[in-house]
Amino acid sequence: MKSLGVLIYSIVASMLLLAALALQWNLVDWVTPFLALPILGFVWLLVFAAFVWSLVHAVVHRGGGVKAFLPLAVTVCAVVLAFVIPFTQLWLYANFRLHKVDRERVVAEVHAGKLLPNVSYNSSLITLAPNTAVSMGGDQIMVQGDQKNSWGCPRKALV
Repeated sequence: MKSLGVLIYSIVASMLLLAALALQWNLVDWVTPFLALPILGFVWLLVFAAFVWSLVHAVVHRGGGVKAFLPLAVTVCAVVLAFVIPFTQLWLYANFRLHKVDRERVVAEVHAGKLLPNVSYNSSLITLAPNTAVSMGGDQIMVQGDQKNSWGCPRKALV
């Protein structure tokens, strides 16, 4: 029964680690970056505890065969995956693909002149409607250039 407890704890800690790393940028959005870092540190501490517990379990029950080393293998695999999988790149790729159509729509509206700078303290910022999910930093975009520059090209939107 004790072996099952070590295995369950190792699986839960490992899954919590991988989920926290996969969702770390959402976590930064939900709470502040100042709280996200201690939360991730706490998750790593749980995984370290799982590693130590499973290592002790494997040494004490080394005669038990594969079952004794299974919690250790789960924890080590999770840590290896945490270092090998590029979670930030995956998150950026998914975010780009999820919001691409909305961002292209906003850029088209800027090029058409439907969206103009509307922030009093910065003539390059456009505040979008709430919950447009285009900009991850407060629904504002920045435009560069004049309405029409000397070559007749429209301004560029930095979404």
